[in-house]
Amino acid sequence: MMKEISIDEKLAIIREAIEKGADVNLSFHGVISKTIGEEIINRMAELTGAKVYHSKDIQLFNFECLTNPKGLRASVFYELSKEEHKENIKKQIIQLQEELA
Repeated sequence: MMKEISIDEKLAIIREAIEKGADVNLSFHGVISKTIGEEIINRMAELTGAKVYHSKDIQLFNFECLTNPKGLRASVFYELSKEEHKENIKKQIIQLQEELA
């Protein structure tokens, strides 16, 4: 049975891996809200100076910060909040009404 790993223990493992040449891939799954997902990725990108990319199709924000020989990648997969779903539906209705007019 695996034990619960503390943040400090996780950081020690990550530090050792980086010192041995590992790439770092950070991934957030199931973030509820596009806005919160964007805030998370923008903060990390700000620390690295990397450009953030967005894919609406798979509801993803990500960036890469490549250094020789290894790099850092981060991804935030988000779900739309109820409010964001409502806003999208309103936009679609308006667009359909304009097309039918």
